[in-house]
Amino acid sequence: MPIQKPEHLSNFYCQNNRIKVKVSKLYVGYAKGENINYTNVKNTIHYKFASSELKLVGDLDKEYNDYHLNTGHDTNSVSYRRLIRVISEDGYNSKDYPILVYRSLSRPYPIKRWDVIDGFHRLAILSALGVEEVEVVVCKYKYKNKIKQIFQNIIYGI
Repeated sequence: MPIQKPEHLSNFYCQNNRIKVKVSKLYVGYAKGENINYTNVKNTIHYKFASSELKLVGDLDKEYNDYHLNTGHDTNSVSYRRLIRVISEDGYNSKDYPILVYRSLSRPYPIKRWDVIDGFHRLAILSALGVEEVEVVVCKYKYKNKIKQIFQNIIYGI
């Protein structure tokens, strides 16, 4: 049965196929100017902000809010701080709010890497809490070209 996903992910098909993945194998799209770079979550302002909040050191509000103003995202430091508090105090509900991942044919390296398509903030918080492995839901891109779809299934075993 397909899981609920945000509207902007209509090009992905997400079955309820859950696996455990090391955080080091999860890559997130990170806006740098007009480009999107993919990196491990620990290299992002989201991770730095969550870490500073959890350790009660530093004040990254300005840097975090500047990033979001420049990228057009709607999660400001106030709402992100609230999410950090909820996850750190109540735990992470991966059943109802899973991190969604897929394997991109255009970004195959490093081997066994997954790109996060939803759950970037949750992943950053979990990583800042020291979690090394998370449960994720595997999604597939809906290629219009059947050859690419078959190739994706063969290469990635999904």
